[in-house]
Parts: sequence; C-alpha cells; structure tokens
Amino acid sequence: MEDHDEDVEAAALRETFEEVGIASHHVSVIGYLDAMPTITGYAVSPVVGMVSASAEIKVDKTEVEYAFEVPLAFLLDPDNDVRTEWAAEDRKVPMVEFHWEGERIWGATAFMILSLRKMLLNK
Repeated sequence: MEDHDEDVEAAALRETFEEVGIASHHVSVIGYLDAMPTITGYAVSPVVGMVSASAEIKVDKTEVEYAFEVPLAFLLDPDNDVRTEWAAEDRKVPMVEFHWEGERIWGATAFMILSLRKMLLNK
C-alpha cells in the first residue's frame, strides 16, 4: 500500500492497473485471502477479483516482465501440483509449483493460488 491508498482493495486495483494495465472498472472484487509474509520482507494482502473478458493486458515492462493466463480449472486440480523443495539456509522447505505451457508458477504466487483453491473448494 501507498500512503494515498484508501485500503487494501484500492491498492490492489491501483497496482493491477500500473502493472498490467487493467482498469478498476474491469475488475469485480469478490474476496480476500489471508495476508502472507514473503522472503523479501513484505506482507502481501491478496485481493481476489473477476476480470471482464473485454479487459486487455498491457504490461508495463518497468513493473512486470510479462504476463500469461492459466485456466482456473487447471489450478484447482491437485493433479497439477508439482511437489518440490526449496533450499532455505540449512534446511529444505517443501513447496508446490505449477507448470503451464512452459511457464513455472512458484513461490508466493503458487502459495496464494493454493490458498485460493482451499477457499474455493472449502477444504
């Protein structure tokens, strides 16, 4: 969040526009996930929204390298989980990542997807 953001939702909608060019009128916020700390020292407060089909992605390369879409059904299917480990100092931490059309989704993003899946499937 920045000082001028009214709340977490406003910050998320602003960031969405700044990073991938999707204006707030194309997003219907439907919920929130629990805040999560990241290894970079930030706490991320995920805001979940539905994006209208007419929205166009326009990546700001100073913010995001590139963007891609993954079907929700793929992410909701546990058969698509790739179990792996991340070496953290002197131990290995189990984690899940996703592989979609040559792309790897891992780390905080994968963790947020798993949290969303748990919420949507009531598990």
